[in-house]
Amino acid sequence: MTTPPVEKLLKQRVYLIQGYQDANEIKYLKNDPVFKDLLQGGMASQPTISRFVNRMDKSSIFNLSYPWVDKYVESLKNRRRVVIDIHSTDDQTYGKQQMTMFNGFHGHYRYNELFFHDQDSGQIIVPVLRPGNSHSNKWYS
Repeated sequence: MTTPPVEKLLKQRVYLIQGYQDANEIKYLKNDPVFKDLLQGGMASQPTISRFVNRMDKSSIFNLSYPWVDKYVESLKNRRRVVIDIHSTDDQTYGKQQMTMFNGFHGHYRYNELFFHDQDSGQIIVPVLRPGNSHSNKWYS
């Protein structure tokens, strides 16, 4: 049994989560030409995707940020100055998503994402998903 690369598993999960919250639909979508094209081939099975999602811990998720940062650093050639803007967002949630929390200041359940942007290019350097009850300046320093 071969396990697809992490990049392919992540890509499949991200595409599927847009319209299919759990991985049970894979058995119906494995021959879908759109997904075959997006994923450049076949799809991983439902058990493989479930194992991939469930093995993710804080360290694994943090390691997924390295390609974002590497891509940004590669774009810095010939730059004399770099200014990084850090912004948090109020992303209201509905239902029972993981990490959604009630925020008393905003008065609703939400995520509190943190985005690091390059001020000059607007490029997202790295996004950070935080629970909704995170204080706006948590993880700034």
